[in-house]
Amino acid sequence: QRAQTLVKQVERAEERFRLAADGARAGVFEWRPAIDEMSLSASLMALVHAPAETIRLHTLVGLAQPEERNAIETAFRQARDTGALDVTFRIATAHAVTWIEMRGVAIAEDDDLRKYIL
Repeated sequence: QRAQTLVKQVERAEERFRLAADGARAGVFEWRPAIDEMSLSASLMALVHAPAETIRLHTLVGLAQPEERNAIETAFRQARDTGALDVTFRIATAHAVTWIEMRGVAIAEDDDLRKYIL
C-alpha cells in the first residue's frame, strides 16, 4: 500500500510538471545516446513539429534550418561526452519560424538514458 501511495504521488508530480511545461511552451525529452533515440513530450512534439513521439536525432536535425544543422549535431555530440546540452536553433514551417532552445544536464537513470528539459 505504501508503494502504491508513492506511485500516485509521483504520477501527480509528473502531471503538475507537464501542465507547467505546457503553459510555459516548454517540453521534455528522453534521449538514449546508445541507440540515438528521443522520446518527446506532447508539448515538445508540437513545438518542433515532430512527426512522432519517438524520433531519432537525425529527424530532429532535419526539422531545423539547414544552416543550423551542424551546430545541433555538434551540441549533441558534445553532450554525449559531457552530459550537458546547450543549443539554439530555428524550425520553420509554412506559417512561422520557431526558435528552440534545448538546454539541460543529463540525469543518469541507467547507462543509456539522458533526460533534458527544453
